[in-house]
Amino acid sequence: MSFSLQLLAQAPFSDTFSDPTLNPGWRFETPNPDSSYDMTGSSININASWNDGGSDLYGEDPDGPNFAAPRLLQPVDPSLDWIIETGFSFSPTDNYQDAGLLLADTNGMFSSGADFDRIAMRAYYPDAGGNVIRSVGSYVAYSGGTSYLRVQKRGANYTGWWSSDGVNWTLNGTTTMTNIWSYFGLVVIRYPWDGVEIDSSASFYYFDVTVNGINVAPVLTVPGTQTVYATTTLMVTNTATESDIWATSLTFALVSAPSGVMLNPNTGVLTWTPTVGQVGTNTIYVSATDYDPNAENSQFLSSTNSFSVIVNGLSAPSFNQQPSNDVVNLGQGFTFSSQATGYPAPTYQWQFSTNGSDYLNISGATAAIYSLTSSDMTNIGYYRVLAANSVNTNASTSVSLTLLNPELLT
Repeated sequence: MSFSLQLLAQAPFSDTFSDPTLNPGWRFETPNPDSSYDMTGSSININASWNDGGSDLYGEDPDGPNFAAPRLLQPVDPSLDWIIETGFSFSPTDNYQDAGLLLADTNGMFSSGADFDRIAMRAYYPDAGGNVIRSVGSYVAYSGGTSYLRVQKRGANYTGWWSSDGVNWTLNGTTTMTNIWSYFGLVVIRYPWDGVEIDSSASFYYFDVTVNGINVAPVLTVPGTQTVYATTTLMVTNTATESDIWATSLTFALVSAPSGVMLNPNTGVLTWTPTVGQVGTNTIYVSATDYDPNAENSQFLSSTNSFSVIVNGLSAPSFNQQPSNDVVNLGQGFTFSSQATGYPAPTYQWQFSTNGSDYLNISGATAAIYSLTSSDMTNIGYYRVLAANSVNTNASTSVSLTLLNPELLT
């Protein structure tokens, strides 16, 4: 059973197998009629049957070659360099169960072992240690149910990586091949050497192709305009993203900045405590550099962006609300209100005087408003509030609290 191909992979390509039908760029080939595939809506499940002689892909067997494994292939211009990657669920438990990446020089109809290369595989091989994985290199022990494989072609050189999470990659091996591979894709294998009647079934989540391994400059995002007072610390984060398929290294650097600015090269976190001599609008220029050792163009590509920081100077307290005189009946409560601006933000201290000249602090009266719920003769007098910060201390207008009918006291 097969489906013909219509597309040639000459540009970046990605298939998440989320459509109900197979992308027409693929050819599915299975000489074993009991092998099959189905689209689940989030993956393609390829099943390699043990029946009818099994579903092997091997050209040097003493009992004769077996090219019956189900495979999914698409064409590629053999003159191009590329990176292919896939992620899939596969938990082999019996001898000779495999799934992974395949290279081929034909569209899937093989006549010898030279027609293909099972270049990256997750497998179960007792002779190799049981559950194993490889990508270009030798098999290593691996028992995870989810696997990620990546292969890069650069001329005749091939490099392979494997991963358990698709984020952290392990370099597995390199090799040189002069074969002209015109197709690449996916394969699942089951050959029942031991007579155990179980299939191999792998669910592939995606297949990505990056052609030519071109490095792309990162996209650098900086904060918007910031406002800060002198002597206070500003902390903001610059972020950068890159579209390369590789988990490349991104570093941040200051291109131009006022004295004292610090930038973490790994996290992009910027801190600055401006001095009073840096009051005004300051521009900070930041760069992000993408290092891709596998790029075929420049290994280092940078982006630069900038943002402004407005530094306000320190200011002494200034009252925008003064307290007002109050007249009360004896026993009645009273309230004095004030408000002051300045930087650093001012603190308050209310004071009382019996003669309007000599003031003493009122214990606990350290808010912008001072009030009592009742009064007696000891409260009759003069009040003011001090607003203080590191720049200066200023006093409000002096106001009085007087009795409404003082003649009633005699």
